[in-house]
Amino acid sequence: MADKELTKKTQADVTRREQPQERPVFVPAADIWETPDAITLKLDMPGVGPEDVEVNVQRGTLRIHGKVNADAPETVLYAEQRVGDFEREFTLSEDLDTDNVAAAMNAGVLTLTIGKADKVKPRKIAVKAE
Repeated sequence: MADKELTKKTQADVTRREQPQERPVFVPAADIWETPDAITLKLDMPGVGPEDVEVNVQRGTLRIHGKVNADAPETVLYAEQRVGDFEREFTLSEDLDTDNVAAAMNAGVLTLTIGKADKVKPRKIAVKAE
């Protein structure tokens, strides 16, 4: 009887190990500010390298996805740092030029600059003397 119990537990362990493990998804903290020509977003994504970030703009939505690659040894005894993905979406105003987006990653901080459309940029009107 002990052998059957042991076998059942072993099969359950194998089944549990075969199931894909979901990675946690974190929402990165963001700061956003505006200048006359653009808006700038800074997102904290610690552990994410420039090669592991995707920035997409589609149908007025800005989507950011970053992946942390864990380089942990196989024999981790205890871990408090969680490894997962970062995701955030923003709805963009029609006043922004989605063809004019710049992205840079530095020390785990993603900086995005989105230019404003020409129609909303302040412009100076020359006054002529008559």
